[in-house]
Amino acid sequence: MDSQSAASKENVRILLFSFGFKHGVPVDANLLFDVRFLPNPYWQEDLRPKSGLQEEVSSYVVGSDQGRDFLELLEPL
Repeated sequence: MDSQSAASKENVRILLFSFGFKHGVPVDANLLFDVRFLPNPYWQEDLRPKSGLQEEVSSYVVGSDQGRDFLELLEPL
């Protein structure tokens, strides 16, 4: 599993995991969002060998229209 964490202004800790459903969902997850609708960097030849922890990959996903819309809807939660 790959993970990233960040803290918001209210000191809420957010931990993001990438996992495969065929291996089961993380048992300690409080919230789980299926984001398979987001653009998959695997299908971009230049991004395929890179990790989701690299800025170029995360910018590709979060910077997409779908990524921006998802984050906008997620933030109020």
